[in-house]
Amino acid sequence: MPHPRTFVLALLAGAFGLLAATMAVNYTLDPQYVFGTPLTRVDDNANFRVHRVREYQAQRDKVDGLLFASSRGRAFDAAHLAEKMGASSVAKFDVTAGMITDHLPALEYVLRDKAAGGEKIKAALLLLDVDTFGKLPATNINIDSFLPPELSGEHPTRFWWRYLTVFQFRMWRGIVAHRWSGGGEASRVNSPQIDIHRVTTAGFGGTVLRAAAPSAFVPSNDAPQVKLLVNTRPNLAAHLDLVAHFVALCRENGIQLTVATTPMRVDRSFLYDPADLRDVVERLSRVVPLWDFAAPQWLAADTSYWDDSSHFKPIVADMMLERMFGSKAPEDFGAMRPRQHRTQRAASRASQG
Repeated sequence: MPHPRTFVLALLAGAFGLLAATMAVNYTLDPQYVFGTPLTRVDDNANFRVHRVREYQAQRDKVDGLLFASSRGRAFDAAHLAEKMGASSVAKFDVTAGMITDHLPALEYVLRDKAAGGEKIKAALLLLDVDTFGKLPATNINIDSFLPPELSGEHPTRFWWRYLTVFQFRMWRGIVAHRWSGGGEASRVNSPQIDIHRVTTAGFGGTVLRAAAPSAFVPSNDAPQVKLLVNTRPNLAAHLDLVAHFVALCRENGIQLTVATTPMRVDRSFLYDPADLRDVVERLSRVVPLWDFAAPQWLAADTSYWDDSSHFKPIVADMMLERMFGSKAPEDFGAMRPRQHRTQRAASRASQG
C-alpha cells in the first residue's frame, strides 16, 4: 500500500501535468487565435476582439480611420474604405456578433491610445445590424468573445490565464482533424467579379444580374405565425444610449462619423416585421443621421451577392461605399435618414393621419 504522502505527491504531479499539458495544447493550437502561434487559423472560433486590437497596435502610427462592425464588416476592404473616407489608413474593428457594446470600448481605447501619442482619428464608419440591435450581447460572455485587457480593464494575467487553462477537447480535436486533412487558413468565398461602374450604371437590369448570378433565392410563401420584433427587446433603450455616447465621443474628438445599417438577405428579413424594423431605424435616426441600407428586391433575393443568409459579399460593401461617399451608386440602395427630433416625428405622423 503506497504511503499517503506518496499518493498526494502523485496526485499533485498528475494535476500539474494535466494543467501543463492543457496550457501547452492551448498555446500551440490557439483555438481562439489570441496567441498568434504558427498553427493558428482565422475562422469562426477566433476571438476577433483580440485579433483586431493587435492589428491596430501593429499599425497604430498610420491609422487615422476606423471601421466598427459585426462580422458583416469583413466584406469591406480597408484600403478602399480609407480612400473613400479620406483617411490615410483604416483599422477594422469588425468582430463576430459585434454590437455597440463592443464598438464603444474599442473607440474609447483608440482615443486613449491616440491621445497618449498626440494623434487624432480623422474619420470613422459605424455599421449597425438592425436585426440584432438590442439583443443580449455576446460581449465578454464566451471564450471567443472576451474583450482584451486594453478594452475591458481586466488584468492581463487573468485574461491570459483563462485562455491557457480552458479545457476544450472537442475544439482541439477539430483543429487537429482540419490540419490533418490538409486544411489551411479559412478563406471566404470570393466575390463575383463585377465591374462596379457597369453595375451602378446598368440600372440592375436583367443582363448584368443574370450574367453575374444565375440563381436567386425564393422565400417560402408560408409566412411565420409571429414575426420577430426588435422594439420589444429589453436592451434596446440601453443600446440606443450607447450609440448616443459613441456619437458624442466622435463629436468631442473631431471625428467625421458616418453611421449606416447593414442590408439583409430576403430569407433573413422575412423573419422580421418590416414596420418594426423601420421604426428601429427611425429611433436610431433620432440619435444620429444614418444611411439606411434596407436591401431592395434585386439585391435581397440574389444569392450571388451573399456568402450566407447574414453576410454580404465585397461587391455589396463597395456599392455601400459608393452610395455614402461616391457618385456611382444605385439610387434605390441606401437612403440617408437625417436626424429626427421627437417633435418632427410627431408632426410627420400627424400629417400622415
